[in-house]
Amino acid sequence: MHKWFAAVALLLASCGGSGDCAPRSGLYLAHTAERQPGTCGAIPDAILDFDVPPSGTCTVRPTTSTSCTVRTDETCTNNGVRSDIIGSVDWSEDGSVGSGILTVTVYGSNPCYSTYDVTYIRQ
Repeated sequence: MHKWFAAVALLLASCGGSGDCAPRSGLYLAHTAERQPGTCGAIPDAILDFDVPPSGTCTVRPTTSTSCTVRTDETCTNNGVRSDIIGSVDWSEDGSVGSGILTVTVYGSNPCYSTYDVTYIRQ
């Protein structure tokens, strides 16, 4: 799994959760589909724990989110590799399912750029 993916999942889980939508926590199946022409490659399905912080550090730029739509604009660094992630995920009111689009730019020795359709399903 790409290092940035877990960091983004945690951010998408921690935002919102007030008003009409439940907070996101626990285990989620994360599924991605890379849009073409992407250069980062496929990301295998993974179970992510939205309650456990990922390794690395992220700097989050201000975005506008509602309780059911989470927007992200962040830069994450893990083991010296920088990734910029921009996107939006819409969540069901009960927090059980989220889907959206993330665009990723990875810098370093293996740079790449891809846009992914993402889906998170509570397990």
